[in-house]
Amino acid sequence: MNTTELAEFLHEQLAADEREPGGWSRARELAEVDAKRGLITLLLDTTHTVCEDPWYTCGAATKEREGERCPDNNRRGHCDCGRDRLVLAGLQLLALPYAERPGYQAEWAPNA
Repeated sequence: MNTTELAEFLHEQLAADEREPGGWSRARELAEVDAKRGLITLLLDTTHTVCEDPWYTCGAATKEREGERCPDNNRRGHCDCGRDRLVLAGLQLLALPYAERPGYQAEWAPNA
């Protein structure tokens, strides 16, 4: 599953929420949109586990994302620290209210 695509979908839906107010006050709706955007940023900015000993560093960690602390020989590729699972679960939950909108993918549903 592509978390970048899911995050982009969420951003589009939040933009639609800003344009089409519902039952909340406008201030409340904008606060909701800001909060969801903040959660998306928080999730996507979460880093993989990096330890001094490369054996305990997440296999998906890279210097580009996690910084210079990440060892060069850390190229196992898959996430074994839980970061990717957490990010995906958070994005799936944020997308759930938009399940009836065009562009939503059934595979994004939690536990799909």
